[in-house]
Amino acid sequence: MNLIGNTYYLTGDLDSALHFYEKGVEVLNEIGSKVKAATLLVNIGSIYNAQGNVLKALDAYHISMKNFKNDSNKLGVVINNIAGIYFRQKDFNKAIELYTKSVGINSRLNPSNVAYGLNNIGSCLLELKEYEKSLYKFNEALSYGLEYNDKKGIGLSYQNIGLVNLELDQYEIAHDFLLKALKVFEEIGLKKNIIGCQNSFGELFYELGDYKQSNYYLIRSLKDSKEL
Repeated sequence: MNLIGNTYYLTGDLDSALHFYEKGVEVLNEIGSKVKAATLLVNIGSIYNAQGNVLKALDAYHISMKNFKNDSNKLGVVINNIAGIYFRQKDFNKAIELYTKSVGINSRLNPSNVAYGLNNIGSCLLELKEYEKSLYKFNEALSYGLEYNDKKGIGLSYQNIGLVNLELDQYEIAHDFLLKALKVFEEIGLKKNIIGCQNSFGELFYELGDYKQSNYYLIRSLKDSKEL
């Protein structure tokens, strides 16, 4: 059931994938394989989340959390997924609470992944306009990224530090960090993050009154977005 569901998921047929994942959960629960059922429930939650059915996504994730209670590694992944839902719903305080739990788990089991949780917390704080606190988290994330030579984590931290300074009208600092981020993302080929930096440069140069440069980056962003 899992393999069939995966095949449909990878080909973009989410409804068929959901059907086979749910059938798989039924079978696994009948034979008492709760942990394997929890893995499928995470997939089910991800599909519901992608379809915008937040309540069903949360239900699936919460059931999987109970089954993963003895597997901290997988539990941390589920908590992170739930936090992402609350972030998109703009319930930033709840998201921070959950991301903090995820960071606590990763700090014990997967310290190389801590940077992502810290960046997520910093992004919540940025949305709440807690600029000093968000900068602290982004710099903390950068330290982890540098320690573990995590290029993506380093790039995200540079980008986020740039975004905070852009909000604070610290345009020179913002430019420096966004440029660092752009170079990292270009080096490792992260197209979506490159586009994000281009948009930020467009905003930055617009605020500086350099409309020619602003248009240059915004047009590049639009062109690259069509190639995704």
